[in-house]
Amino acid sequence: GEDTLSLHDALPISIDENASWVNGLQAVAYETEAEDTIYIVVRGADVGIGKKLFRKTGADARFIPKVNDEDSFKTIFQDWIYSSTLGSMGLVHLYQYDSLQTFYHSLRKKYPHKRFVVSGVSLGGLLAQRLYIFEDGIKRCLTFSATSPWWTFNRRSQEMLKESNFLMNDDNLINFYSTHDPFRFLPLFKRHLGQQKNVLLRSEEHTSELQS
Repeated sequence: GEDTLSLHDALPISIDENASWVNGLQAVAYETEAEDTIYIVVRGADVGIGKKLFRKTGADARFIPKVNDEDSFKTIFQDWIYSSTLGSMGLVHLYQYDSLQTFYHSLRKKYPHKRFVVSGVSLGGLLAQRLYIFEDGIKRCLTFSATSPWWTFNRRSQEMLKESNFLMNDDNLINFYSTHDPFRFLPLFKRHLGQQKNVLLRSEEHTSELQS
């Protein structure tokens, strides 16, 4: 991540850990005019199996993950098997998070006075939420159809979060999901209700419903 940053004088800046079986993380940081904010966006699992899964839900094509046709087996392993499945259950170390953390630290060092907002979808949402919870200096975290980071915390951290209702009471950490979200049915990937704010997006009504 640091080598990438040194090649750029201005945003957007990206990190791509797909090469040589590193870990598969892809994220980009950018800023908009007239704002003193840097937005970090983390992509979700980007493989063919994800596209087929989302198609079965009838989701809008704009929300279907792109396919890495060049090396789909590698991305299936990195994103779906290792990170999304085993990582979400806390069974393996999340190397994608390590890379995201390094990326964030590099940005903070380069832009110490900027306001940071982090976002992500699916697996990217899990990584974004972990970054918001564990790191200082991030003002807001907005995720979409995020898999829950709950099981990636150790037991002591879970107990502390439960006692303080940290996630439930934090208006700056919100996950948006739709009726087409396939992960809301799977117990291992479900949001840990009561510990995180989840907003159900009802496109046909053009309204949002807050789920606790």
